[in-house]
Amino acid sequence: MGWETVPLAGSLGNYRDDWDRLNATLYRSQPFFDSRFIEPMLKFFATGEERLCVHSQHGEIDGLLILTPRRTGIWSLFTPSQMQIVPILLKDSALLHSLIKVLPSFTISVEFLRQDPLLTPFNKNVNALEIIHQSQALTITVTITNQFSDYWSLRSKNLKKNHHRHFKRQKKNFQSMRLGCHETPDSIHEAVNRYGIMESRGWKGWQGTSLNPNNKQGACYAELMEHFAESDNASVYELYFDDLMVASRLCVLNSDMLIILKTTYHEDLAEYAPGQLLLHAVLEKEFLRQRVKAVEFYTNATPDQVSWSTDQRLINNVTLFRHSLLKHAYLFKRSLRQNSIIKK
Repeated sequence: MGWETVPLAGSLGNYRDDWDRLNATLYRSQPFFDSRFIEPMLKFFATGEERLCVHSQHGEIDGLLILTPRRTGIWSLFTPSQMQIVPILLKDSALLHSLIKVLPSFTISVEFLRQDPLLTPFNKNVNALEIIHQSQALTITVTITNQFSDYWSLRSKNLKKNHHRHFKRQKKNFQSMRLGCHETPDSIHEAVNRYGIMESRGWKGWQGTSLNPNNKQGACYAELMEHFAESDNASVYELYFDDLMVASRLCVLNSDMLIILKTTYHEDLAEYAPGQLLLHAVLEKEFLRQRVKAVEFYTNATPDQVSWSTDQRLINNVTLFRHSLLKHAYLFKRSLRQNSIIKK
């Protein structure tokens, strides 16, 4: 009974079923927390130092999370850049205080990064002496209710005006615009490859951060998208001007939400705003399909992106300290650093 830590070797291993059981029980099988998402992340981006933290009570596993050492005395949730929110599969955050004492080496603090307030044991009422909350990003949601025309009628005049302008420009210079959607494992694989080729031709390709068919990101997304597609939980939406693909969005879903994982567009055609034209088409399609209750963006939203949303919320970083004195020391040091920056 209590916590134990288990070294991971690129997968959840024998704990996969428990992982998905807890995700289903606590978070209605949130796609970002699904083993089909987590295991490709471990396979392609883990360092080998990750530990699965397992909490058991009365002979049953009731808590799971993955930590990795960040530096001496500090552990952090396993958080590759591809994970916009990170799971703590645990009902009661109070149990995390005892976790600090069983981690290898003397631990000062644990960083629980990218916590969605709707999907975390650290709810807004938790204000323990040893905890610090810091805002990390503003994410947005489009709730799927009624009809698309009702949703669109409530958008700002500026958003509707810009969309109409881009739509007219496309109509003037191309014969057609169509939406493609790929959802079978075979078609998903090819669609992810097309996505990667397009993204590699843009600024992310020049920076070396793009997804492409020949790198780890491309292999990771192809694998996880195919696994989700096997149960009809993946979609790749593509926008075409005539026969030219101009934008693509990779999505995973459950019965509650569709999550837009990644978006790319033909940067030579930026004047047409193909990414926004695709977003309009995707939302219109999802309102028509009524298969989810919301579209989640999980991004650090710009003002332009916020104008598309029906709801917004802050994603938070939460730090748990071994003792309240360590928390106060951290806050004092941070205050000195901020004052020094202001004086400069």
